[in-house]
Amino acid sequence: MNNFDKRYFERYHKRKNIFGLEKGERPFLYSFWIRKLKKLVPRGTKILEVGCGAGYFLKWLEREYNVTGIDISVDALEIAKRNLKQASLYLGSAEDLPFENNSFSVVIAFDLVEHLKEPSRFFAEAYRVLLPCGFFVNKYTKSRIFWK
Repeated sequence: MNNFDKRYFERYHKRKNIFGLEKGERPFLYSFWIRKLKKLVPRGTKILEVGCGAGYFLKWLEREYNVTGIDISVDALEIAKRNLKQASLYLGSAEDLPFENNSFSVVIAFDLVEHLKEPSRFFAEAYRVLLPCGFFVNKYTKSRIFWK
């Protein structure tokens, strides 16, 4: 079931891209979303990234926000621990989030939904952990952010 093992991360996240960054890093995408979030939510807001992988986006987010990441891959979280200073990291499934109801102002999921067996379970979980008037961010929203 979990093919996001050490070999996957060595192959896809440790190779350098044409900008000299690890292949998993996407500064253009991250800076776009950071600018959007700064307009919508104040500094220190609680944000959850589901499927955080090696923590590349969390690294950007933790400069401004109180961030938590969750991923199904132990190997990804090991890399994330090295990349991050203060983010809370959890091992777990997107379809069964281990957080209380109404825990986060923002839930982010990049490159996740297409890997899930039951995406509807994830969306229900994301909705459950969002605070009222919270925001859900997904790369497929094409600059739109959905709110609860």
